[in-house]
Amino acid sequence: MAERNVIVRKLQSVETLGCTSVICTDKTGTLTVNEMTSVSLVIVEEDTKKRPTVAEHEIEGYSYNPFGKIHGIPKDNEIINNPDGAIADIAAVSALCNDAKILGRAEAAKHEESKRGNKKKQEETEKEYQRVGEPTEAALCVLCEKIGGMDQMNENDEQDRTSAEYLASANVLSWRKAHPRHATLEFNRDRKSMSVLCEFSKDVNKQRKSKSLQAGNRLLIKGAPNLLLQRCTHVKTRSGSVIRLNSELRRSIEEKVSEMAARPLRCLALAVRDNDHLESSLRRFVPENEGDVAKHPLLSKPENYKHIESGLTLVGITGIKDPARPEVAAAINECTKAGIRVMMITGDAKDTAVAIARDVNIFPPEKQDKDIKAFEGREFFNLPVKTQLELLSEDNIVFCRAEPADKQKLVKMLQSLHEITAMTGDGTFTI
Repeated sequence: MAERNVIVRKLQSVETLGCTSVICTDKTGTLTVNEMTSVSLVIVEEDTKKRPTVAEHEIEGYSYNPFGKIHGIPKDNEIINNPDGAIADIAAVSALCNDAKILGRAEAAKHEESKRGNKKKQEETEKEYQRVGEPTEAALCVLCEKIGGMDQMNENDEQDRTSAEYLASANVLSWRKAHPRHATLEFNRDRKSMSVLCEFSKDVNKQRKSKSLQAGNRLLIKGAPNLLLQRCTHVKTRSGSVIRLNSELRRSIEEKVSEMAARPLRCLALAVRDNDHLESSLRRFVPENEGDVAKHPLLSKPENYKHIESGLTLVGITGIKDPARPEVAAAINECTKAGIRVMMITGDAKDTAVAIARDVNIFPPEKQDKDIKAFEGREFFNLPVKTQLELLSEDNIVFCRAEPADKQKLVKMLQSLHEITAMTGDGTFTI
C-alpha cells in the first residue's frame, strides 16, 4: 500500500477496503482537476429596438494564464469607453468580491519558499501562473485580467509591464487599490453567496469617467444563480441601462443557466447593490478600527446578510469549467466490474453534477435521463424513509446541492443496509 502512496492509519481499514461495496465521493478536486477556468460570460444586451436579450460570449484561454480573448468584448476598450456598463461591474465584482490572487512564476516561488523553504523545487516544477486562494475565485481573477481596462489607471507605475509578475494581477490589484474593502459578508450555505462593501470615491469615479456612480459604498455580490437571482429585482445591460428583471427576462436567464450547467459548466452569478439602494448606515460606512465592523448593527449579525443582499442588480453570469480527471472514468469502470457502486455527493447544481457523472461513467452513456438517479439533498430527504432506503439499495446515484451533514446521513443509511461504505474526497479516504 505504501508503494502506491496510500497512507494507512489503521490496518483494519485496509482489510475492510477489499470488502467495500459502495464508494461515496465528492466531485470538485476528486473527480475533477480543481483547476477552474471561466469559459463563458452571459450578459444582457439590447437589440436595435432597445429590447433586452440574453447574450453569451465565449472566453478563450486555460487554467490561470491571464491571456485569452472574450469573443465580442474588446479587452481594455470596453471598460474605458463604457465605465458604467455591465462589463465594468463584472470586472469589479470579479476582482473585489474575491480573496484569491494570481502570481507569476518567480513570485509564486517566493510564496512557496516562505511556506516550505524549498525555492529550487518550486521554480523547477510550477507553471508560469499560480493561484493563491480558492480555485473558483482564481478563475474570476483571470476573468478580470481578460476584461482589462483598469491597469491603465497606473500611469506612474514603474513596474515592468511585460513581466509575468505584473501581468498576472495587474487589473485585479488596480481595482483593489482604487476601491478599498470596508466589510465582508462571508459565504454560507443558506445564502450560497458572498459579498463585500467597497468604497467608490468621487475622485476614482471621475478618473474612470463614470457618470452614474455616486460617491460612497457599493455592495458587490457573487453566488449560486438559483438563489442569487431570487434576490435580484433589476438587471444592468451592457450599455449601462438598469431595467426591471421581469418574469420573461428572468425565465430566459434561468434557461440559459440550465443550458450552461448541462455542458457542464459551474455557473456563478455576479450582482451589485448601488449606494442609493443601500441602508443609510452602510452608504458611507468606513471602519476606523478593526472592531468597527463587529459593532455595526447590520454587519455584526450574519442573520442580516440575506436582507443586505436583497434588491440586487444582476450584472452577469460566468460559466466556469472544471474538467474531469482523465484517469477517473477508467477507475469507475473498474469499480463497476468489481461490483462496487459509486455515489457522488456534491454541492453543485444538478445539471452540472449529472454531466460530470456521465463524463466519468458513474452514469453509463447509454442511460437516458429518466433512468438515472440524481437528487437534490433536500428533495431526497423529503421522501419517505422507506423510499430513501429502496433508492440507496441499488445503482449509482448522484446527490447535488448537498450539505456536509448529508454525507453522514447517507453513509449511516447505507450502513443500515449492510453496505461496506467508503468515502473519498478532500484528500481523505475513510471507511
